[in-house]
This record gives sequence, structure tokens and C-alpha cells, in this order.
Amino acid sequence: WIPFGGVLGFHHFYLNRKKIGIIYMFTLGLFGIGWFVDLFRINKLVDKTREYINSNPNSSKPLIILSDLYIFWLPPFGLFGFHQLIIEKYFFTFAYIISFGHLFMGWFCDLFRMKSHLE
Repeated sequence: WIPFGGVLGFHHFYLNRKKIGIIYMFTLGLFGIGWFVDLFRINKLVDKTREYINSNPNSSKPLIILSDLYIFWLPPFGLFGFHQLIIEKYFFTFAYIISFGHLFMGWFCDLFRMKSHLE
């Protein structure tokens, strides 16, 4: 999580969360917001990743937890569908980009539907 590596998402690459790491790299840790939040949740990320790997040893799919979706939902990223991107809903990501979060309504509704996105 060290400042330089954390802003560039190195801790996400280490935890095999490549997509989130790439987004962090290009946005400098979500303009510092995600990097700061990760300061408080890094231990939980490591524990959840260890637990996930131990219970799914052959899975190549990275772990996405609910707090990831909420961080990527925050403006301005959520208005462009970043929270849809990390759960691989590419059509909705594109729709958010061209409609600015479906003119805020889709973005606002996603606040209450976040848990269902992971199921």
C-alpha cells in the first residue's frame, strides 16, 4: 500500500485483482480517493483474498467484494460505469459512458442494487 505503489494499484496486482489495478494505475488510485480508502481496508482485502483462494484453488476469476463496487460507484467514476466495468457488464459500462449514468437515475438506483450486482 506504500504511497507510490498504492496510487498505482500495485497492491491490487499482488492480490490478483488485475482489472482494479489497471484502473488504479490510469487514474492514480481513483484520484487518491481509492488509495486513501484502501489504507483502512487493506487488511480485509488480504484476508478475503486468502480465504477466497483457499476455498477456490482452481479459480482464475479475481475476488470482487461489495466495498469495491461502492468505491467505483462514487462520482465521477460511477457516472461513467466503472462499477459495471469491474463486474464485467460491458454493455452497461458503455451505456453509462454515453448517457452519463443514464442521466443520473441509473447511477442513483445502483446505490441500492449494489449487492445484487455481485450475485
